[in-house]
Amino acid sequence: MKKRLAILPLLLFSVASCAGRGNDVAISTDKTQLYVGVYTGELESGSLAEIAERFEKKYADYSFEKGKTGVQVVFTDGRFDDSLKDTILDGQEEVFLDTAASSLYLSNLGLLLDLSELYLSPMNYDLVRKTAGESNSQTSTFYNLVRADRRDLYRGIENHDAFYGVPGFSQYPCIVYDVDLFEEKNLYFKEGGGFVSSPSDSKSKGPDGKAGTKDDGLPATYDDFFTLCDKIVSLDMTPIMWGGTVQEYVSSLLTALATDNDGKQEAELNYNYNGTSERLINVSSDGVVTHDQNSTVITAKNGYELYRQEGRYNALRWLKRLLSNKSYYNHLDATSAAFTNKDAQEQFLYSKRSKTRKRTAMLIEGSWWCQEANGTFLAMSAEHAEDGRNNRKLGFLPFPKADESHVGEPLTILERAVGDGFIKANIAEEKKELALSFLQFLFQRDSCATAITLDGQTRAVDFELANEEYGKLDYWSKCMYDLQQDAVTATMYSNSKIMQNYPSDLWYSPNLWRSLVGGTTYTYPTTAMINDGISAAQYFRGGIAYWTPDTWASKFQKV
Repeated sequence: MKKRLAILPLLLFSVASCAGRGNDVAISTDKTQLYVGVYTGELESGSLAEIAERFEKKYADYSFEKGKTGVQVVFTDGRFDDSLKDTILDGQEEVFLDTAASSLYLSNLGLLLDLSELYLSPMNYDLVRKTAGESNSQTSTFYNLVRADRRDLYRGIENHDAFYGVPGFSQYPCIVYDVDLFEEKNLYFKEGGGFVSSPSDSKSKGPDGKAGTKDDGLPATYDDFFTLCDKIVSLDMTPIMWGGTVQEYVSSLLTALATDNDGKQEAELNYNYNGTSERLINVSSDGVVTHDQNSTVITAKNGYELYRQEGRYNALRWLKRLLSNKSYYNHLDATSAAFTNKDAQEQFLYSKRSKTRKRTAMLIEGSWWCQEANGTFLAMSAEHAEDGRNNRKLGFLPFPKADESHVGEPLTILERAVGDGFIKANIAEEKKELALSFLQFLFQRDSCATAITLDGQTRAVDFELANEEYGKLDYWSKCMYDLQQDAVTATMYSNSKIMQNYPSDLWYSPNLWRSLVGGTTYTYPTTAMINDGISAAQYFRGGIAYWTPDTWASKFQKV
């Protein structure tokens, strides 16, 4: 992990809510309003409100318009995605955050403001007053702050010196595990074999293959994972669960497992279509794997070849093994059209206290889940203080490797291609510097620290916490911070022409796992395996059968 800063100002740990800053907020006619659209999802209930309040104080005595002093940030929420192209110039919102829209796509239509002034200015430069701020020690530019593989995606296509977007929250498919339960029931592997019998026992090396690291005792391989599942079942508990209405969460996890298997460069071929694949395989009907002897150059024209990547097959094998034993997962809820992701979160958390549901050890989710489940945490803590979010230890399970040959490879996490922020092109002239300054303020170190503290989420920018700040994070937020510092991040973001024209086809999981088996086209591997007994080999081969060269060319004909 990167060294944390030793001395920095501590944050104010308020839990203000964005509710009340939205459409029902009272407008202050003596102030200038900045309207900020935020994608609906209950993910920003803490940090944005507090950041906006500090921003308003910064410019409380500044006049942006004649007869007005100060600024009022007004949040509105909506399903802001690529359909925004039809309404962005006519809408009330001027700044957009954490959307499901592609800034690259919208900028190519001439709908977004050039953010070059933000990117090229030092972070301690006041974009409104045109002065260097004394209180902010961040002298690096925003350009240098943003992670390089994200930063370059926001460049203009025709004018490469222009920038049109900023990163939203990074989102990772994941397996959540109940650390408290693992410790209570000794669910860690022991050095030398078996499971530990007490906290003092030496734990085995985890998937990173190193002793003395954070993944010690956790399953190193898929075989270990299912040995763990058997152990959990023997204790009359459920190993893992998910919401029946969100089969795409399982599909997203498969994509993440494939990414960890194949590594950053190979995985990102699925989004940039510019490189050489080294992990293509063929699988016979009875599951015999043959690796290609030669590498394959990948372009947008032959992207269908990537449906033969080794990681995809290994992920499907993991899923088939999981689904083959109904005691491993919540098989009734996992197939229910009425059991949502929030139901799964609630039941996962409440299983600690439930007299009717078995205790559940793991949950298939996304990195944003803890913020979504805030209501459940609050309800539980009202009855038992130790069940509150700040008191429970809920962690990100490092992905087990497909087999021993992969143990020791770094953890590679997959960043989903959603979450761009931007400013619309026709924002009023007197508000341009104000909007740019708000984006800059959002990415300053203290604001990033606020976001990880209150929302448990990070953005693709470099920042470090003070030791005191890190110590005040809840367990999940610490995991998110550690991931940003330690893990290899493979991103779905790409400035390739195919991503520009077909973004949702390349990041939305239901579009990534289509398979043609026996004349039936499947969208979700889970339903194919549960309902029709489709094997991993059949589903893998079906993906190749679905994405023929002709089908690929027809679907992505623009590129």
